[in-house]
Amino acid sequence: MPSEKSVWLASSQLGFKRVVFLVTIGITAILIAKLFSSTVAIVALAYFVLFLFVLLRELLFAGVYMRLKVFSVGKITYELRDFLMPMKPSENLRGIYVMSTGAISSRLYLRANQRWAYFDKLREFLEQQYIPLQSFLLLGGGGGTVAVTLARTYPQAQIDVVEISRQFSHLAKHYFLPLLREKNQVSWFTNSAQKFIQRKEKQYNAVFIDIFEGEKIPNSITTERFLRSAKRRVAPKGVIVFNLGIQAKNDLAPFLNRLITIFQALELYWWERNLVAVWHAPALKKHE
Repeated sequence: MPSEKSVWLASSQLGFKRVVFLVTIGITAILIAKLFSSTVAIVALAYFVLFLFVLLRELLFAGVYMRLKVFSVGKITYELRDFLMPMKPSENLRGIYVMSTGAISSRLYLRANQRWAYFDKLREFLEQQYIPLQSFLLLGGGGGTVAVTLARTYPQAQIDVVEISRQFSHLAKHYFLPLLREKNQVSWFTNSAQKFIQRKEKQYNAVFIDIFEGEKIPNSITTERFLRSAKRRVAPKGVIVFNLGIQAKNDLAPFLNRLITIFQALELYWWERNLVAVWHAPALKKHE
């Protein structure tokens, strides 16, 4: 996808400027044809109307992308963009994508939806829990899509989010959190996960660890000290969820061995091409 496009059709990838150019060419061709022959002009007009019909159909039913912002975190450049479907507004999306590959970093529906646009398997997992989910801790908030989706799904819950990147924090506060009706439901901390969990003693029904440097898990969250601190933040009968990313891109064996040593009973799942580890805290959890 050419970087100069800010608005483009989802199906044909035609940018707005190119569409305007093609329409201008079509109108010019009709006017020129009319000077020579009315029959040629009618044929040209018919083709032009057909082109406009296909264009309008694609716009209404296939949707359009609109780039809102381009930003860099480290060596990776991201784009924030909306996907809009005029005929099906419930499918309108806002997402963060890696510019070089088009890979989805995170996204959510602009309107509340029964499904989640990102990590829908997490929604299914949470629905199977038999404890009241009243508090969440997200270590690695990204652009805030998971926080907003959780807030919509659990309107009575309090959600604390920790994100070290100022760029992602700015994005969340200006483009994602404003989508919530209840602004005080999400507390956002621009801080490192290590400092936050070592200083804060609060426990949560569910803790999500979703921290990456590019597509790699940083060494700072694989230490025994960090993992034991995270474990202490889980309330009795609560859960902790580790997003381990795409297995082929991470040497996970040492980290998994450490997780098993500390948490002992782990469940592993494949959620949307990501390997995820889950630990259920016992009813009366010993602090370590």
